[in-house]
Amino acid sequence: MAFGTVVAGCGPGDEVVWPVGGDAQRLSSTFGPRLQVGRNMSYDFHRGIDIPAEEGTSVLAIAKGVVKRAGDDPAYSDTMVQVEHCDGADCYYSNYLHLSEACVEVGDEVSAGEVVGHSGIAESGFPHLHFEIREGRSEQAYAVHPLRWLPGLRWAAPTVAILSVDDPGSGRVAVQVEVGTIGVDPALLRVEVTTHDRTSGETLDEKVFDVEEWNRKYTLSDTPKQIDEPELDGIRLEPAAFTQGAPAYGLRIRFSRLNGASRDLGVTVKAIDTYGASSEASLP
Repeated sequence: MAFGTVVAGCGPGDEVVWPVGGDAQRLSSTFGPRLQVGRNMSYDFHRGIDIPAEEGTSVLAIAKGVVKRAGDDPAYSDTMVQVEHCDGADCYYSNYLHLSEACVEVGDEVSAGEVVGHSGIAESGFPHLHFEIREGRSEQAYAVHPLRWLPGLRWAAPTVAILSVDDPGSGRVAVQVEVGTIGVDPALLRVEVTTHDRTSGETLDEKVFDVEEWNRKYTLSDTPKQIDEPELDGIRLEPAAFTQGAPAYGLRIRFSRLNGASRDLGVTVKAIDTYGASSEASLP
């Protein structure tokens, strides 16, 4: 496939495959902030990826491991499987949700590509597999971007643009940026913005939106899936709608209250994806 580069998964173990089909699939929802059209365009935080799959599609273990949960679980609304993958003391957990049935039992050893269940239909009525990776511990609070682990197609580095720099005259500025990814795997991981004095080169301020850190820091309340705050720590997220047929994933971020006390102010924004590819934009 000349348009992309195959990137190997980076988790422990010899072989890693996708949980549906074995190879990279087009997603209907990625890890991170997700627009909720039915909730007045607010957003929740999606801790996994959704892979469209007809009901009854074989769901595969992504790597060798040991089944820790299987079938109906009181912590989940439908059938699921969880597999522990360890390399010495380093472990991660693959989680397969919205299953119509589990084909394994707790304690079973599985290999990469082995069928662990069959896909079902979520409460939304949409047939798909919800897939998560949890790093270090099995609880959902430890969810990380699955595209850091799965083999994928690197189509291109993330896109990034600075839309505006607002200076209310207080020495603090707000920077609005738009970032995105193109291709089957929306793999945005981190966006960094810095202000600096162009004459001296001195860095004045920095803010970072890290999709995994956002999960850990802001979604561990009594209602962990919802955020819906207009701004958190000077960062406002505005995700665009994204579905299986969307050609790209887009996210607008407004970074507020940055130090902009300079007569020769410069702004730089850097977007990084799960494969380590990055893009930058600067003003002026």
